[in-house]
Amino acid sequence: MINVIPGDTVVLKAKADEGYKFALWMNETTKQLYSMDADITVAVTEATELKAYFIPDEETVSIKVDTEGPGQIEGTDDGSEPEFNSEYPVQSIYLNTLAGNTIILVAKPSEDPALAEWKFTGWKDNATGEIVSTDARYEFEAVNALDLTAVFTPESTGDDEISSSSSDNSTPVPDTDTPVPDTDTPVPDTDTPATGSTSSAAALAVTAAAALGVAVLSMKRRKEND
Repeated sequence: MINVIPGDTVVLKAKADEGYKFALWMNETTKQLYSMDADITVAVTEATELKAYFIPDEETVSIKVDTEGPGQIEGTDDGSEPEFNSEYPVQSIYLNTLAGNTIILVAKPSEDPALAEWKFTGWKDNATGEIVSTDARYEFEAVNALDLTAVFTPESTGDDEISSSSSDNSTPVPDTDTPVPDTDTPVPDTDTPATGSTSSAAALAVTAAAALGVAVLSMKRRKEND
């Protein structure tokens, strides 16, 4: 442990023993990758725990994982099940592991209620742009170096589809600007209703009501008065 005054700069150097090689510096406070350089300069602003990791000097495979969208990830390279850190959600992982090791990656959407619509979509291979798995838990053997991204996207509410559907299926409204026949035209003076006049007026009223959703009675009443 090194005690320093906030604002001071500290130089750290990592040197591997025989049979091992330096892998990375990890910020154990936040559980985030700090650096992959053996020699680092740290500007201290608060209490921080850094840890240097060393691995056997054998053939290794690098697995780098980032996030796209609000969410968190965890991963292991020894076959054990990863555990999420609720206090310090992880958005980036770097595993420098032995070839043949079992890698297990897990992804989880943000726990922030304001981001509840964001869901995990899949693991994207950044080299090809393809989704290699849509399972939140992704297990595979370390064979080649990989650069992956855990993709989180917002769920569609369906409002657009509903709006579009409603617009497409709407009943056309008749042109209400069509000139109304001149009802002032003299009607033959007879006590017997003109043949077809009443049925015609009724049919017109019903048709308009069905199309417009309103009771169009003015013309009907006018015919009845006549």
